[in-house]
Amino acid sequence: MSSVTLKIEIRDVEAEPYSKKLIFNIDSTVKDALSFIKQRIVLALREEDFGLFQVDQLAEKTRQRWLKENQTLKSYGLNDESNLIFRKKTRPLKIEMVDGSTKTLIIDDTVKVKTILETLCSKSGIDTSEEYGLRALDGKEGIWLSAGQDLYEQGIKENDVLYFDRINYTDDMIDIKKPTQLRLIYCKTVRSIRTAHYPVTYSEAIQLAALQSQEAFGNYNPKKHKASSGRHHGFLAEFLPTMLPEQCLKEQKNERFRSSYNK
Repeated sequence: MSSVTLKIEIRDVEAEPYSKKLIFNIDSTVKDALSFIKQRIVLALREEDFGLFQVDQLAEKTRQRWLKENQTLKSYGLNDESNLIFRKKTRPLKIEMVDGSTKTLIIDDTVKVKTILETLCSKSGIDTSEEYGLRALDGKEGIWLSAGQDLYEQGIKENDVLYFDRINYTDDMIDIKKPTQLRLIYCKTVRSIRTAHYPVTYSEAIQLAALQSQEAFGNYNPKKHKASSGRHHGFLAEFLPTMLPEQCLKEQKNERFRSSYNK
């Protein structure tokens, strides 16, 4: 029987983090190794709540990954110089929603993105998780995460914030009887216009901002919805930057906006 001596860092237990060297059968599965560690540290904990995590310093980057319970230690190329972390699998994940709000979801860090999406959609009142996805916020658009892999397999770190969005928008996929779905589409459209992902003319931007103001603030009231005056920031100065694309703000004509809003 071939054996391997691994340095195991014990975290998320009653004591402070500490390390322990243990000898394993190299052909053991990760699940068996977890049971062995639990026996050796002699603490009252639920084995299914913990996993083995590896941080490797490779030539060009640091690799972080959860070891899959059905795989053997040998399949990961572990040797007597290898270090592993015995830690809880659950952690908080911050997700930015289409409307700009942020949700914090407690996830099992070892599961595939598909499972995370199903949980998020269920908690958000969405019954079609297949139509939605998570993006890694990298630049304006971000990179769609694969539903068939876990977060670490796709280079997502613990402090990364992900963006929740619908993958495709077509008229025949929109159910007007579902207010949550309509709200997400509305927020997505506003965001895309403001970031210039959906290019519009200045005239179109003004008309859309006026409609958005109508939806958000009700009918136009000249006593309430004023432009800025001196040191005081009025309605236009405060809210127009949240409604118009940046290039439109540079040539903003308040009177034209008030005229559209007042219709």
